[in-house]
Amino acid sequence: MRRFITSFALMIITLASYAQVYKMYSTQNYHNQLRLNTMTGEVQQIQDDGQSWIICSAREISGDKERRFCLYETQNMWTFIMLDTYTGKNWQVQFSVKGEDYMFAAPINIYSLAYPKATSNWADRFQMFATQNMWTFILLDSYNGRLWQVQYSTQDLDNLFCIPINRHELVSDNEKCIFSIQPLISMYQYYLINDRTGDMWKFQWSTKGDDYRWIERFKYYQPLICNWFYLYWRLLKNKAKELSEKLSHISYDSDKSNYEQAKEELSALNNGAFIDIPTNINNVFSGKIISATQAKDFISHYKPYFQEAYLLKRKLEAYDITPSETILKFIKDFGAINKLIKQHNEDVITLLLDTHKDFFDHCLKYPLDKQQRRSIVSEEDNCLV
Repeated sequence: MRRFITSFALMIITLASYAQVYKMYSTQNYHNQLRLNTMTGEVQQIQDDGQSWIICSAREISGDKERRFCLYETQNMWTFIMLDTYTGKNWQVQFSVKGEDYMFAAPINIYSLAYPKATSNWADRFQMFATQNMWTFILLDSYNGRLWQVQYSTQDLDNLFCIPINRHELVSDNEKCIFSIQPLISMYQYYLINDRTGDMWKFQWSTKGDDYRWIERFKYYQPLICNWFYLYWRLLKNKAKELSEKLSHISYDSDKSNYEQAKEELSALNNGAFIDIPTNINNVFSGKIISATQAKDFISHYKPYFQEAYLLKRKLEAYDITPSETILKFIKDFGAINKLIKQHNEDVITLLLDTHKDFFDHCLKYPLDKQQRRSIVSEEDNCLV
């Protein structure tokens, strides 16, 4: 029995050791996924009709280390960045539905930033972090604290680069992930933190040139910085609560200007209980078609709240604070606001056509056709029957 248990355990360990050789990455195109060989760096585009293409050939033909390679999604739906977490090399990987001519892997950094030995197990040594600039990532050597600014491009592959922010190691002879970064208020500035000692540096990336990239040691007393982080954490928590409260009192009146509404909301946030955007659409425009002008005003009314909510959500997530359900639902509803307005109008048109069917059948010597009926009930700003 003991021998059986030992054999079974070894089998489980063996199977687990191969669990991360291949990893699937979802894309924003529902019919396609990317399959990465985490040992060699080979990337395949897998289509749900059974077709597949090799976008990126193996970078390490004899690769034998799992999780050595990983993919980072960018804000461009067709583009990923592949990173060799052992050496810091990286490539821009693009998939496509237009054909193989549009599928490629272009090197961003082809030089090794570290030199692993055959016995090295450096998975996650190099890590990448997206910035608020969709074209820019921060590359971190989590072993020694070195930083690089990585830029990709879909317009000109000559604009791909990997530029150092600090050229010297902050720690030597270390083979553990001890460095991390945290964003500051400015989209260009971050803290670099030694999670083992608590030492901190402040650094800045830039698109203006080397003179605007810098890093400096952050001087502080240990208790003071702990208190600072705690206070900032509490500030974000309070900001989230404040915004949730603000969102819970948004109302919309299609008969008032944006200025009048904003003035009323600032003076007294009690014009009406806000449930969600779909419910508010039904309440304000109950049984009515939303014209193009009204839709534009309606969306403009909510846009500032969406921008505030979205920026706060990113800050909260950077500090591992879960945004409230109110904020998350509001962001989701606003993202689908055009679809919600269109669906509302379709529902109202269907209701009106059914209600007035008898009139449309007998108002003239002949019944009105479907297009004429829809044109009459649509109440659009420009209507031709």
